[in-house]
Amino acid sequence: MPLIVVKERIEEPIAKVWELVKNIEDYPRFMKPVREVKVLSRTGDVTDAEWEIELKGSLLRWSEREICRPEEHRIEFVQIEGDLEKFEGHWDLKAASPEATEVELQVDFEIGIPMLRDMLNPVAEKALRENAITMLRSFHTRSVADLT
Repeated sequence: MPLIVVKERIEEPIAKVWELVKNIEDYPRFMKPVREVKVLSRTGDVTDAEWEIELKGSLLRWSEREICRPEEHRIEFVQIEGDLEKFEGHWDLKAASPEATEVELQVDFEIGIPMLRDMLNPVAEKALRENAITMLRSFHTRSVADLT
């Protein structure tokens, strides 16, 4: 099972970055790989949402349940159904200083075709890692846009 972990330092206070990370419905506006996020339900700190992202020219679709842990600045997610056999992970924010935040995105996934897993996992891992990095770096752009 490939595990992707990407980290990015955002030069903004954790409270501001937390607002950007937890508002998933805004992602398509400033994250190029994210085509659509549709919130299906939100009850307290639990959100069910449908996602569509572009991955190397193909569309990857899934629905996920997100559990928001605001006191920890953490969001855990797990695929309910979708294109992959397994897709789960978390967003984790840590204050690096009063004016900077370390953001970690971790994704654990599994392709559902056993015969092709060994061949496809490395390709999918590379593509998902590139998308994850692009998503994290998009927070820089969004943060600057909010300041102007």
